[in-house]
Amino acid sequence: MSGPAWMDDFAGFLREQEDQSERTVAAYAGAIRIFAAWFAAAYGRPFAPAQLAARDVRAYRHELQEVRGLAAATINVALAALRALARWAMASGALTSNPAAATAFVEPPEAQPRWMQRGELSRLLAEYERAINDAAARGATERERQATRDLAAVALMAGAGLRVSEACGLELSDVQLGERAGQALVRHGKGRRQRTVPLSAELRRTLAAWLALRGDAPGPLLLSQRGGRLAPRQLQRSVAEHARRARLDGFTPHSLRHTFVKRVVEASDLSTAQQLAGHEQIRTTARYAMPSQAELAAAAEGALL
Repeated sequence: MSGPAWMDDFAGFLREQEDQSERTVAAYAGAIRIFAAWFAAAYGRPFAPAQLAARDVRAYRHELQEVRGLAAATINVALAALRALARWAMASGALTSNPAAATAFVEPPEAQPRWMQRGELSRLLAEYERAINDAAARGATERERQATRDLAAVALMAGAGLRVSEACGLELSDVQLGERAGQALVRHGKGRRQRTVPLSAELRRTLAAWLALRGDAPGPLLLSQRGGRLAPRQLQRSVAEHARRARLDGFTPHSLRHTFVKRVVEASDLSTAQQLAGHEQIRTTARYAMPSQAELAAAAEGALL
């Protein structure tokens, strides 16, 4: 490894004492070389691990974040490398404490939920309807049954905000359908929280079409071809295939849940959306009140006259 002799000892420490992969060793070594160059430019002398100070680590974090504008992940690798270097220096007697430990990692920006526009969701649902109609016309009974089931699952995610695991986890007894109202009991939500979600008229019709084929035997609401519980991975594959047919790129089953929450926020308020989605924190729901990148671009279009 190029660099000062202690770099080889540090790399050996990472491999032998901390059981780090070669990829991590290379990443940390590269990060330390960049830090050493910054230190030498700042102080006019070569860097040695025994000279590492807490103020240097804080100043370097500020340099990477505020001056160079690097991504949180890149900054955190640099900080992790400095913490590891300090651990090695402590083990070798060059330091008595870890000066990098008190400098916090950078919180990465929260990913923006990606929801479907109304036309996009309509295209996806239309692909499921086409699959059902095609199977019925060909007399492919099992294929019709599967497509009807998958449409019901998609409707639960897009029309009731269920996660993939929540939809697949429903029992037949968890769903109540009536002419004027209906509801689904989500028993195993995220964080073991239960919630009851109302079902719209259109969603009730979609579920009723599936139940007409499924029958009323107790057990999972969404049955696999062999009569067991539909696996989340099967549902994910179904959504991916029908999204491909509809020429919808980058959407996942969770995009359907995002779409539901976005629609509720638009039509009601954050508190209602939080309760229906089963979010523990209102700040999670608040993300859906922010415009998407596509909406920002549409709003900016034509601003320059």
